[in-house]
Amino acid sequence: MRPAVEIKDLVKTYDGDRALDRISFTIQEGEIFGFLGPNGAGKTTTINCITGLSTITSGAIAVFGFDVVREYVQARKCIGLSPQEYSFDVYFTVQEIMEFQAGYMGIPKNHSLPRIRELLELFDLEKKAKVKVRQLSGGMKRRLSIAKAMVHDPKLLILDEPTAALDVDLRLEMWDYLNKLKGQGKTILLTTHYIDEAERLADRVGIIHHGRIIMIRNTGEIIKELGNATIRVRPKKLAIPPGIKGKIEHDSILFSNLPVEAIIKAFQKEKNPVLDISTEKEDLEDIFVRLTR
Repeated sequence: MRPAVEIKDLVKTYDGDRALDRISFTIQEGEIFGFLGPNGAGKTTTINCITGLSTITSGAIAVFGFDVVREYVQARKCIGLSPQEYSFDVYFTVQEIMEFQAGYMGIPKNHSLPRIRELLELFDLEKKAKVKVRQLSGGMKRRLSIAKAMVHDPKLLILDEPTAALDVDLRLEMWDYLNKLKGQGKTILLTTHYIDEAERLADRVGIIHHGRIIMIRNTGEIIKELGNATIRVRPKKLAIPPGIKGKIEHDSILFSNLPVEAIIKAFQKEKNPVLDISTEKEDLEDIFVRLTR
């Protein structure tokens, strides 16, 4: 079966420095591929090479069989990109943003308007259609960015840090939307530096460090290798929810080997807001040092 994305010996240099150093991997059609790494590891550079935003120094990339250099137009039509930074005019309405994107992709109005309605409904933005982007919350802007990327119904959806800068509740909400897309059979390349996000969403995970791929595994295997996690929660009221085991430490509560989502829902059930949450395990930088020794 032909891969959705095939990258072979990709090199990207900036002023003689290698941002990507002969990386190779494939993404299969219908899977969510989690691309992990710290800031500056090469995640966004890889995305830019796939989408044509950066020129390739050497190597090759194919998207559904189309070479991204020689067959750029065909490859780009297969891709929907939601970048880490928002890329829309904040004085336009949600509806206008979607219509302009559809026009940019060459979709006639009689086809684009039903598609836009469908996407606004999927991402719970239908009531915000006439609202200017500058009036939207951070979570709504992120949902709009993904909806915009999907207006031409791409086979491949690329999401660069889709939950960056979102608070705990909005992050969980975004996971729900991404699971809806997974249920539709979309192929998704998801970059993140959150281990728990990759665990929750991805079928396979690749780790990049200093421009090199150091590990690609099924999600269950890689999470097991990264070790057990302690979740530190700082709730408004220092009380452990019934039904789960935790340990109070200073102004926080520690939980071992419980899904983040289950912990947050337990606090929500008790109407005890979570002010902060963090995962305490080897951080990615420590893991990369260990893996590359």
